[in-house]
Amino acid sequence: MNKCAQHHSDSITLTLMQWGQFIDHDLVLTPETPGVNGCCEDFRTVTTSSPDCVPIDVRGDEFYGSVGSTVNCLSFVRSQRATCIDPNNPNRETINVLTAYLDGSMIYGSTDTVATSLRSFSGGLLKFGPGSENLSCVQSTQDSCPRSFLPTRPGTSGNPEFFAVEEQPSLTSLHTCFLRFHNYIASLVNCNGDELKYQAARKIVGAIVQVITYNEFLPLVLGQNVMNDDFSYGRALSLDRSYFYNKSICTTAPNVFSTACFRFGHSLLPDKFNLPNGRVIKLAESFNNHDITIKDTSFPSHFLGGITLQTSMPMDQHITEAVQSFLFAQGPSFGFGSDLPARNIQRGRDHGIPGYVTWHNACVNSPYDIITSFDDLIGIMPDCVIAAFKKLYK
Repeated sequence: MNKCAQHHSDSITLTLMQWGQFIDHDLVLTPETPGVNGCCEDFRTVTTSSPDCVPIDVRGDEFYGSVGSTVNCLSFVRSQRATCIDPNNPNRETINVLTAYLDGSMIYGSTDTVATSLRSFSGGLLKFGPGSENLSCVQSTQDSCPRSFLPTRPGTSGNPEFFAVEEQPSLTSLHTCFLRFHNYIASLVNCNGDELKYQAARKIVGAIVQVITYNEFLPLVLGQNVMNDDFSYGRALSLDRSYFYNKSICTTAPNVFSTACFRFGHSLLPDKFNLPNGRVIKLAESFNNHDITIKDTSFPSHFLGGITLQTSMPMDQHITEAVQSFLFAQGPSFGFGSDLPARNIQRGRDHGIPGYVTWHNACVNSPYDIITSFDDLIGIMPDCVIAAFKKLYK
């Protein structure tokens, strides 16, 4: 038996991964330092004069050495520093440009400017489609219909691009679902005027996002025992008033949460999305590119149906090739892209996140559980992972 084989319930579908990415965009976003140009953008120049450019050196890498062109490095720009820190303080503090509350800001925006740009200011509705008057596909040809999913703006090539998120089609489809759901709720609420309808619908949608997260997502991620713990925030939605809003609790997103913990979902990703209409969409060919879905006439309902049926990959040490070697790969050949796990490691260094052993030793209750050697990892992680760490690290 493969000691590294991971097993999980077949009931865990890709919806878990997709919901995690969806709410991640509600909670955290640390921007990269602006104005850093030429940071290994040619994939060749490893050296740099900018302290905010720390390219990932891939010379000698088995994959990048075989792609047919000279790839020495992958671009990596450090996170933007907070501007309000003491200039004499050597610590580098990062910032979160989103509101850390779980309140649906991935649907409505975290600033007044973005929120305003997404509203129709009629009937409490959000904008949808390039001039569409309803939620159905109204363009003259079916091929153009997918671009009526969400608000659009003119793209650099003359074609419309999504004003919201186009990172990958499954995520866009979930955004589409909640945009339409907001507009559906807004059409039902018994309020007078655009502003009251918008705010009432937004409050309901935000509450539903919280209920799904606490009642369905977190029990699968953390386990029911954690959710039932009296000290767990999993009971935050209890009707017991002792769990109502407490202004003394810090609600910011911890650095380690955004930089490390909540990236566990990267292991759940597949190489392909299997759609109920029979289409198979390669993830490596659909980053920031919905042309493939338009050509295949695949719609949000297809992707949402697909992720509810397709079993997710296990949460383990393996990450699919689509994001390990082809992250944000460009067409038409999609020959190679960036490396997501390498970026995760580099971002952890950028943010000063301590290693696994530090976190483990801070959480254990017994001195006998302290990790001081590789052998202490036995029983905590698979033997093959321990062997890999022994090989990679001193």
